[in-house]
Amino acid sequence: DWIVMRCLDKDRTRRYDTAVSIAHDLRRYLQDEPVEARPPSAFYRLGKMVRRHRLITAAAAALVIGAGVAAWQAVRATRAESAARAEAEKSGRVAGFLHATLGEIGPGVLRGRDTSLLKEMLDRAAKRLPAELGGLPEAQRDLYHTLGWSYYGMSEYANAEAMFQAALGIARQRGVPGEIADKLNQVAMAVLDGGDPVRSEPLLREALALVPTAAGETLALRHDLLRVLASAQQKRGQIREAAATGRDLLASQRAQLGRESLPVGRTLSIFASYEADAGNLALSEAMYGEALRIFRAHLDANNIRIAEMLVGLARCRIEHGIFVEAESMLRDAEGILRRQPDPQATWSVVHYGYLARAWWLRGDYDRAERLAREQLALAEKAFSPHHAFVGQSHLMLAIVLQKRGQREEAEAASRKALAIFEQTYGRKGRHAPNSLEQLARILKDLGRNPEAETLCREALAARRATVGANNAGVLSSLVALAEVQAARGDDAAAAITNRESLAIGREHLGNRHPALTRSLVALAENLIKLGGFPEAETTLAEAERIETALGYVRLEPQRDWHRAQVRLYTAWAAGDPARAPRVAEWQQKLDALDAAAARTAERKP
Repeated sequence: DWIVMRCLDKDRTRRYDTAVSIAHDLRRYLQDEPVEARPPSAFYRLGKMVRRHRLITAAAAALVIGAGVAAWQAVRATRAESAARAEAEKSGRVAGFLHATLGEIGPGVLRGRDTSLLKEMLDRAAKRLPAELGGLPEAQRDLYHTLGWSYYGMSEYANAEAMFQAALGIARQRGVPGEIADKLNQVAMAVLDGGDPVRSEPLLREALALVPTAAGETLALRHDLLRVLASAQQKRGQIREAAATGRDLLASQRAQLGRESLPVGRTLSIFASYEADAGNLALSEAMYGEALRIFRAHLDANNIRIAEMLVGLARCRIEHGIFVEAESMLRDAEGILRRQPDPQATWSVVHYGYLARAWWLRGDYDRAERLAREQLALAEKAFSPHHAFVGQSHLMLAIVLQKRGQREEAEAASRKALAIFEQTYGRKGRHAPNSLEQLARILKDLGRNPEAETLCREALAARRATVGANNAGVLSSLVALAEVQAARGDDAAAAITNRESLAIGREHLGNRHPALTRSLVALAENLIKLGGFPEAETTLAEAERIETALGYVRLEPQRDWHRAQVRLYTAWAAGDPARAPRVAEWQQKLDALDAAAARTAERKP
């Protein structure tokens, strides 16, 4: 307005001299810089008045001059404050612009593009930030926050942690508990996804201590902290602790938000799998069902979360041997997945893997392979060649191919997965132990036992470096190592490894966890070959108690320990004929299970 007023001013001396002057002032206005156009100053108005009323104003001259000196001091201070406020506002706009521009960076946005140039730009911005905004801590904090999430979206977790740590330092100086807790949570997430769940847990507990009671935004933060803490515990192998943290979170959300709220549904969907890992399959199934009901009430019928819950429920039904219902759920889930508007979106790609694994558990390896190949094709289009989702897709395909007996192709897929995880996270980092174990199993099937054992020991060392020596997180590596040791004929070494896995499993999972059956049967097989028949009998009896206590029949595990019982009494009867009747007894039971398995195979879609 003042630019226009200056153009129209009656006093020619106050108008712009040239059109160029007008253009310069307009440019300064558009760039949020101070403009030359101003309201008439106090001195200008005073001069006009003096010229109109010379006699009247002469007497007041001394008073006006004195007041002017005082006013000058006040104006000077006000202008300095306004300038500082304007500069802070400008920096805030810059930070907001960068946040809007960079904040959406993630795997679904990057979609396989070369991110080297973007990373270089982020690196430069991170390096210049302290000098450029050194006097503006709030703007500095916000930009560190934005840069951190940008790195996080690129899976550059070490750089993300550095940015979040810088924002945390500024938050600590400000001393606002909720703000500090929020920044601690961000640091913990970067540390956790970078593959270090042990280091993330103290950060999360410090943050939770800062928000012991919560409401509004602080309540949402506390809930998020509990969710990330449970994830850290689960990745550390603290399976029961993770499930307990999930129950605490669920109870708080139900009390604060209502049992039918969407956040409660999301929490149920996450922690249903944790309860299954903890051996609470009935509770897991109930949680999947409740989450499905909530999602159907709040979300569109084709929302991918509904498909996720159908897959979870189907896996529970498969575990219970209720195959017809499980197959119906899986077909419904696949229909939702194929109706997604963007098949290359992150969650669409991930859910193809969920479906492939579920059909693999069902025993339909044709459909599992087809879905695994579809997942891989989508992942390679959607993400960069070395993204973790591409690695996970190769690994899923390797698992299915191994089960189908296509070992050479399975080996190639497993090695591709390992190469991706190694480049992205390091040989001992996130996901690498899984691919090392899978590759070892394939090599065992190919008869390359020495190489397989080396990989198993490498996976075990990597897991122990991450979660500790005696933790449920190392069980899969110990089981794989025992399998390889037995395959190369060293049953004494395999028995020692199986005993170690059983001791850790009993301590961290409890004496009735179904995961123990596999190690018990494997130990019994070692003992049979070593001639330890009485201990093998006791070991298989423990496996029977666990399976019976479940209240439902797991066909494959039960067939495994029935086969072991037949082998035990066959070997034992060679030196003690009194054991011979037990051979016939267990063979009859095994035949019944084999017949059930054959009927199940015939019902495959």
